[in-house]
Amino acid sequence: MNARQLILFVAVLLVAAFILRLAFWRAVLFFRPKSLRIDAEDPPGKERVPKSLARLTKELEALGFVPLGSHSERPLFGPVTICFDYARAENKTFATIFESRWGAPRLYFMSLLAGGPGFVITANYRRPAKELPGRYISGWLEDIPADRVFRAHVRRIEGMALEGTFTQAARLEYARAFADGPGVSEARQEHVQGLLWTFGSLGMVAAAIFGTLRSMK
Repeated sequence: MNARQLILFVAVLLVAAFILRLAFWRAVLFFRPKSLRIDAEDPPGKERVPKSLARLTKELEALGFVPLGSHSERPLFGPVTICFDYARAENKTFATIFESRWGAPRLYFMSLLAGGPGFVITANYRRPAKELPGRYISGWLEDIPADRVFRAHVRRIEGMALEGTFTQAARLEYARAFADGPGVSEARQEHVQGLLWTFGSLGMVAAAIFGTLRSMK
């Protein structure tokens, strides 16, 4: 192996390692969506909301939502997402805000269908839109103020039989129920790209090793 081939080999390995670092946890979540760990974090009134979510926090408070504390979502080998939860018992609706992987503010409203587990979710960002009667109804309005997303959610749940206990402990259980239910197929749909990137990076490594072995003959 000459110096040029060595440099190329190392460069391929570095690129593949970088891709794996970003994508491997998503591939794991695709194959094992129930491996997502969901835990309680700060209690109500003790949340440390980042500045990027300050506007959404004020908008939710103006809508009459009260804080329930926060919870974390930890995928195997992946980054932790801290979610800040709110509730408006009058409409039997939860609100959750968090930062995306790229630091963008995200919000979704969630209501529970009576006799569930069944969920209705309306978000201000792109997510899989589905309608499974009695089990899961989801939709989104991208980059829309919280009040408009909330009004859309209220229109969606109008006439539906809803239930829910609006405490931090209950919200945690609902998050786990969603992750083990409709969240399974949603996680696979969301993270299939990570699976493809992982296979692609492993293919790059295999090709680099194969090419190096051939050059050494």
